[in-house]
Amino acid sequence: MRLMLPRLAMGLLILALAIPAIAHNDLQPQTFQNLESALAQGLISPSEVALNKAYFAFEPEKVDSRFFVVSDYDRKYKDGTWVFQSILTDPNVDQSVKDYLQTQMDEPFNGDRDTDVTFMSPMGWFQLSYLTVGPNAVPLTDSDSSGTPDFVEWCADYMDFSWQTEIVDMGFIAPYVASGSAYYISFEDMPYYGYTTVQNAGLGQTRIVLHNDFFGFPANDDPDGNQKGAAKVTCAHEFKHASQYKGSRWTEGGWVEVDATWAEEAVYPATNDYHNYIAYSGSPLYNPEQSLDYGGSGSYEDCIWQQYMTEIHGNQILVDFWDWRVTNTGQSMLNSYRYWLQQYGSDLEEAFAEFIQFNNLTGYYAHVGYSYPDAPELYSRRNWKNISGLTTAPQTTSCNHLAARFARHASLSGLPNYPKVTFSGTVSDQYMPHVVIDKLDGTISIFEVEVDGSGNGTLIVPVLFSAIDELLIGFANADQVSNGNITYELGSDTSGGSDAPVIPGYGSMRLHPNYPNPFNPKTTLRFELASDSPVYLEVVSPSGRVLRHLISGENYGAGDHEVVFDGKDDAGKELATGVYFTRIHLDGNETQVGKIQLIK
Repeated sequence: MRLMLPRLAMGLLILALAIPAIAHNDLQPQTFQNLESALAQGLISPSEVALNKAYFAFEPEKVDSRFFVVSDYDRKYKDGTWVFQSILTDPNVDQSVKDYLQTQMDEPFNGDRDTDVTFMSPMGWFQLSYLTVGPNAVPLTDSDSSGTPDFVEWCADYMDFSWQTEIVDMGFIAPYVASGSAYYISFEDMPYYGYTTVQNAGLGQTRIVLHNDFFGFPANDDPDGNQKGAAKVTCAHEFKHASQYKGSRWTEGGWVEVDATWAEEAVYPATNDYHNYIAYSGSPLYNPEQSLDYGGSGSYEDCIWQQYMTEIHGNQILVDFWDWRVTNTGQSMLNSYRYWLQQYGSDLEEAFAEFIQFNNLTGYYAHVGYSYPDAPELYSRRNWKNISGLTTAPQTTSCNHLAARFARHASLSGLPNYPKVTFSGTVSDQYMPHVVIDKLDGTISIFEVEVDGSGNGTLIVPVLFSAIDELLIGFANADQVSNGNITYELGSDTSGGSDAPVIPGYGSMRLHPNYPNPFNPKTTLRFELASDSPVYLEVVSPSGRVLRHLISGENYGAGDHEVVFDGKDDAGKELATGVYFTRIHLDGNETQVGKIQLIK
């Protein structure tokens, strides 16, 4: 039962005196951070930390006033699933604390109270039990006079849609449901969006608890409003937890939150609630210098790692991945990712380097046709260096394993000659830098830089400074274990890499506009090479997924070339009306992107 929360002003005073201040992380209550700090100082035990975290969710008036931040309880945090599961599986936590937590999680069980009302979802997959009085009551508005509150009907629809999308359409593992029964859902007032709790570990049976009204949650982009948007993504998120548990019993640590947050976007892409997490500390955009597996696993804010994977390889790679986890629970998650990336023709290191390229082109730096579908709306990844013009001295910094650094150079168009970037590092060949040339004509070129076994490499960009708006550098340390240092310098070169000729203002190649454009059903793609080279020419979706391979490494001579595109994908299926992109790259690792429009 949710109790009234006392205002513990004296507790805040004691806290200020006893515990050092910690930067706020919107994914975790400040209260939790204070508890963890006290644990690190030996002031409290792991069991006391766990008990206070449980109190925070269920009986906040019992939280130790030395560490409690009252305003925390007015905020809403992601889901409680992994918070609670971490306590229940921690060998350092007393059994009495685990028993208390499990009792609290079981308390609002469906149908075991005389005051519960039950409702079956339209598809019959879910039984939703709710209260109409008390602190856990749902909003009672019944605009269609059906006898069931609108709020409950909404959540039933959102749960049905999550099952349809995740299980029927995508093919993920269905949660356990007893024969002739339905999956149980209940509602509770709490500081979380919701949580999933285990009912029978042997059967893999779980139950979901949703927030009882979804008022006061962070804003999202859902066309139906913030309240419905928060409810939608919670249903998708918690239901993915139910699927995970049936398969591999949550043996993945915090990676289960990476996956469940990915599911929010996969099921309800218009809501964009995850934007609230990747713009805060720890995300690959806000803190690119932090390892992807910081603390031993990923978390909510790392969900774009799986978004990158599905943008490149489609959703099936994750379906295969989670099927694999059922019988490979002892394998580390990174090695499981590596295995399935290899099955799809990639590798962990190669994929991580491309992931960092995706992240380089977000927010202010986004270019439609490359990176994530909503890249322009994402947080602009943080730069380690912002420099006007060239470097005046070597720029050096550390780079953790599975992490990145970004640098930006502006005010370049008035300079003579060509950019010359020299790199060195201590991360051997897993240090994978790239350079993005953002041109004044609005196009970009991307160069992947080859480094030797000592992490050294040089790139002379075959594009004149006079044609460049900005030069962006991304440093990816794709090593799974080792940290290291990176150094670079940006200078000028008179040759433009003149071992081969260049096309002034474009480099070693130029992708011309297609004609006609818009087109139906065919269009001609024209490209120009400065010298002989193997060519790769593809048609890609707005997110960067390859739909059609037009040229796959064949050698083309210097000069102009044309290829006719018939508006079909590799399987011969006609593409729908819309905007697509052509992407050309050479063995020299330069990439250019152009936009085409198909109309019918």
